[in-house]
Amino acid sequence: MVEIIKNPCSRWTLVAGSFRFFGGYCIAFYKPTYFESAYSRESVEFGDLDALLVSGLGFISTVSGGLLSDKFNSYSYWTKPFICILSSALATPAIFLCTYY
Repeated sequence: MVEIIKNPCSRWTLVAGSFRFFGGYCIAFYKPTYFESAYSRESVEFGDLDALLVSGLGFISTVSGGLLSDKFNSYSYWTKPFICILSSALATPAIFLCTYY
């Protein structure tokens, strides 16, 4: 554990991974609760649609992110982190609009 904390790359990867994991938990636990309270009559439909969207779009997002990372990896070692950062940042407005609307 001391080696992980001493190495700056490992330390920041641990911090970033923790935030990303926390964000995933927030989405996974808050979203169903919110939509259940807002649209209680359509809860079964929401569950089915949500599972379909998360599975399908999540798979497409993961594969396309991997393909982009592999394609542009030769330009800079910062390519993969920037793709992760940008994809998370681009998802934020969509999540905001879904819960705000």
